[in-house]
Amino acid sequence: MKKHWTFCYFGSGGLDLPVMGQAITRYREQGGGLTVIDGSLITIPFATREQNEIDPITGGLLTKLMPIADRVKKLASMSIHWARLKGKSNSEKNVAIVKETSLFLSANETESVSAVVGKPLLFDFEDTGRVARALLDDAPEQREESDALVFMGHGSAHHPSDFFYEALAAFLIDLDKRAFLGTVEGELSIEDIVRQCKEAGCEKAWLIPFMAAAGDHAVNDMAGDDEDSWKSILGREGIEGVPILRGILDCAGIRDVWLDHLAEIGE
Repeated sequence: MKKHWTFCYFGSGGLDLPVMGQAITRYREQGGGLTVIDGSLITIPFATREQNEIDPITGGLLTKLMPIADRVKKLASMSIHWARLKGKSNSEKNVAIVKETSLFLSANETESVSAVVGKPLLFDFEDTGRVARALLDDAPEQREESDALVFMGHGSAHHPSDFFYEALAAFLIDLDKRAFLGTVEGELSIEDIVRQCKEAGCEKAWLIPFMAAAGDHAVNDMAGDDEDSWKSILGREGIEGVPILRGILDCAGIRDVWLDHLAEIGE
């Protein structure tokens, strides 16, 4: 079955704010990224179009739009943050909007257009080893020998690339027996982190995002005060969590890996 998307646009009226376009899909498990279509920000699917009831009169399938509660909440949060950006000066902003160039040509155009995609950060085991060493070199100076370094990655329960998080975790612990990596949505969970910290005898853990920027996951899922944040979960197990709210873009060694990948494209 083909994937069907419907885009719902919420205008900003005279507020001079971005237009948030929301995707509706038939499949709850589909994700969505941040992109731009016709000047509107397309964020995440927030509802499903479901056909699971029969019209008693026509015998046809009835279509219903069913909201996905957690994504509606996420959408509202994103909209509020975008609105708040309007009141900030450029020097205070930590977001960049990059315009995409269309690869589609009109009928009267004859020139070909090509796009080259660079390698991801954890492209192979050589890159993974470089990243592990860069993360450890960038560890907090205040860290004691008995302290754990806990890195939070995003991860994915449905994509084979999640394997590279496990590979990076193996590199880290091989280089430093108290350096652990977990993920928000992948195979490596906070439960694994708790077990590893206990086995290593750690009473304190430095919580560091393994993400480009310290965004929502870092602020809330890692460092938040809610009972299900990593800091709170570790705290209930007698392990003090100390968040470091900075992304890996602040790490020179990580930037070097990306720049090397970019240079390969130029070659």
